Amino acid sequence: VAAEGSPAKKLRADAPEGTLPELSCTAAGDPESIISWNVNGLAVQLRDNWSLIKAFLEREQADVICLQEVRMPAAGPKGCKRGDGKKRRRGEAKLETAQDKADWTLVQSTLLATFSSTYCFYWALADWKYSGTLMMVKRALRPSRVVYTRPSLSAPGGHASHRDPADPLWHPEGRVIFASFATFDLLATYSPNNGSDESSFGRRAAWDAAMKQDVAQRRRPLVWIGDLNVA
Repeated sequence: VAAEGSPAKKLRADAPEGTLPELSCTAAGDPESIISWNVNGLAVQLRDNWSLIKAFLEREQADVICLQEVRMPAAGPKGCKRGDGKKRRRGEAKLETAQDKADWTLVQSTLLATFSSTYCFYWALADWKYSGTLMMVKRALRPSRVVYTRPSLSAPGGHASHRDPADPLWHPEGRVIFASFATFDLLATYSPNNGSDESSFGRRAAWDAAMKQDVAQRRRPLVWIGDLNVA
């Protein structure tokens, strides 16, 4: 089931830089207000705090809202499991279990029902209830493209935790959403933490090196936002 709230005519804008076709769409403008929030489980927040969230978003009227750690699994082949290497539809929520369906129904009846007429919703989801990000962009500020990884992360030979072998157009844990507006790009990430063992240290070190490379090669202005896990 495709995530509701996405643009009616979705651009083929999820290809890595350097492989994009010529786009017929130009950005409608630049956002002036951006909110970022690590929700630590979107369904839990909506279930427990919807009235407060709704009041806050309606009051702030932000042009872009970036959420991290939404913790909703991506759609994929029936019975797919974490790390099985099967291709996922990372812009869609998985609807297999009763809990999957209940969580998505909650998202539909709250966030989407209230704000989908105002915002386009761009999702990037992991294999299981972990990580994942969402970018909400006001429809009047349509970006010229949206991509879901960075070339430095998805390059062959990179760290396995940052490259989806089944679909290199997406980060396998839904940690990246990148949108191009009229005069600048917006990068929203949920950066991996350092963890407490060598494997986690290596994953974070590879992320930092890749992002440093990506930023160093940029020619357009960039706003980088999200949970950068720097504590």
